Amino acid sequence: MTAYTYSGSFPSSPQTNDTLVINDVEYTYTSKGSWAVTGGGILEGTSVRSTGETGAVKFLREDGDGTSSWQAPPGGETLAQTLTIGNTVTAAGKIQFRDTGIYINSSVDGQLDIVADGEVQIAAPTIDINGAVALNGAITGVTNITATGTITGNGSGLTTLNGSNISSGTVAAARVATLNQNTTGSAATLTTARTIAGVSFNGSANISLNNNAITNGAGYTTSAVAGSSSIVTTGALNSGSITSGFGTINNGASTITTTGVITGGTVEATTDTAAGDNAAMGYTAAEGLILTGQGSSNDVTIKNDADATVMSIATGTTTATFAGDVVAQKGTLQDGAYTGGLILGANANSTASTNSAAKIGRISSPHYTSAEENIFVIGASSDGTINDIFYGGSAGVLNAATNHKFYTASTDTTTTGTLALTLDNSQNATFAGTVLINSGSTNSLITSAGSSSAAAVANFDDIRIDSSLHAGLQFSGGSTGELQISFGDAGDPNAGRINYQNSTNEMHFYTNGSLAFDLDASQNATFAGAINVNSAASLSSGQSGFAINAADYITEFHSQGATPYGVQIKYTGAAPNGTGNEFLYFGDSSNARLIVRSNGGIANYQANDVNLSDERVKKDITPVASQWETIKNIEIVDFRYKDQPEEDNDLNLGVIAQQVESVDPRFVSNWVDEMSEIPDMKAIYNTDLNFAMMKALQEAITKIEELEARITTLEA
Repeated sequence: MTAYTYSGSFPSSPQTNDTLVINDVEYTYTSKGSWAVTGGGILEGTSVRSTGETGAVKFLREDGDGTSSWQAPPGGETLAQTLTIGNTVTAAGKIQFRDTGIYINSSVDGQLDIVADGEVQIAAPTIDINGAVALNGAITGVTNITATGTITGNGSGLTTLNGSNISSGTVAAARVATLNQNTTGSAATLTTARTIAGVSFNGSANISLNNNAITNGAGYTTSAVAGSSSIVTTGALNSGSITSGFGTINNGASTITTTGVITGGTVEATTDTAAGDNAAMGYTAAEGLILTGQGSSNDVTIKNDADATVMSIATGTTTATFAGDVVAQKGTLQDGAYTGGLILGANANSTASTNSAAKIGRISSPHYTSAEENIFVIGASSDGTINDIFYGGSAGVLNAATNHKFYTASTDTTTTGTLALTLDNSQNATFAGTVLINSGSTNSLITSAGSSSAAAVANFDDIRIDSSLHAGLQFSGGSTGELQISFGDAGDPNAGRINYQNSTNEMHFYTNGSLAFDLDASQNATFAGAINVNSAASLSSGQSGFAINAADYITEFHSQGATPYGVQIKYTGAAPNGTGNEFLYFGDSSNARLIVRSNGGIANYQANDVNLSDERVKKDITPVASQWETIKNIEIVDFRYKDQPEEDNDLNLGVIAQQVESVDPRFVSNWVDEMSEIPDMKAIYNTDLNFAMMKALQEAITKIEELEARITTLEA
């Protein structure tokens, strides 16, 4: 940062944060390229204290003569002096304590308000209130209230009244809705007589009733009158019997309860059961017979005649556990029209089976830990396009198997068998015997998701690994072992072979019994013979790809005349000269990073050109002279190339090398191309020209800044 003193003109090349003082006013050069006032010449004073003032906080007050001055707050006032809050017009003042919820104010003229958001306490031996007291809330914690006058009110808050403490006076009957009395002495007669079983009763005498007249006397009828057409009662039938000639017993919606055994004919259920039924039997037309239970261990238990459990459903579950074997003889355990032995499963995430719905079925076994999910044994799924069978896992809700073991036996009476195949938890398969692939056939086929037949590759597929995506064959040996694939005939079984040496990580390829080429551990290839690419060979990558042959090439190493050439990339027989064709293309999965187009243009993703510019590789470094006139005299033109296709009407923006050369020859080079019709074409040093334009731009910036400074001075 540089501090300038104004001398009639602004600095020509100020930097950000440089300062300049003009007439005691300080200016600072900002990042936006302009001078801003940052100090001096500013009016004194702040919202709290004027500049230069010391001591306690002062306030700006009118002096009464049209001026103001900073003054200390008025002092001398004491609490004994009068404090006036509000006025006769607004009366809006208040005295506040602690927070806004506790204060004293006057909300209306003639009234003093004491407000608290919790409690107002008045502590004194005697509180003398000379006016009327209006209470809108409850009076709590009071031992005695003594009144010599009259207590008035509607009594809505009087909820408990001990009549024994009322020594005199009268309580109007209309004011007592219900009076629960404990009285002694003789009962008075009823003002209005009432009828009990047809007998009038007013309380003056005893009541004598005939049992036959009691139609709702629960528990008071001791015997039925012979010949009665019916007995209507809500009481209990304590003894006797109901014979077959009794007829129908209709108890309506009432419950028949018994602790004994109900024996006889058919018990017919006509309604559904409900949750919470301890033990119930029901029926619906859709579900048929329904058994519902609610026990501490099982909801439903089915036993045989030896009182042994056959099937049980654990409490709160839908799992049925069978104590013995489940035998399905030409039938199903699932609804359906087809028989097939034992069928398990239903619609996915359902207990029902409907047509055209994805199905899933599983068989599992209990886990070592009872709280764990069962072990997946076998399952199947079908969704209309596939029928999959799964072994040992994939359900996502059951524990998968850690090992699969397959047993076979030599006889049909062997009980243990012999382990034939093991699939371990590392997905390794171990066979106890020989693995045969299509044994006895002339062609053995190994396929992996492929559909090709043996005929597809004629007589060369004795063993084939076929896949629609990727296929592989792996050989693994010891650290010093050698792996080999041999090709030959009866005369020489090793005429052609591929060897891999684990100790040196080298690959060897043999033809006609001799080494053809090596690949070493660093992926270097050494060929024993020449590498030839002739017109019959081509390397192609689609319609816009490339080829290697005698007539068309992408790479050529040669020297023509006195001019050496390295790698050439060219179109033969065509000159596209456009932006739609590329000589070079570098990119990743989403973006083009670098493109060299057929018209000679270069495009890159970051639009950056990197040139070596380290000071340590340069010498004779001096500031460049003015480029103002040079850049100003270079003519910018629109043009089209002569070999540009006629249908391509796009104009190119650029310069003419000969015109630039007439201004400054340093920016022009002679491009020697012996293969071109114009072997001495002119070319532009674009990088040098860009730096010259940067110098001219710096000069323009300096001129603009000087003009801005002068304008600022004139405006000030």
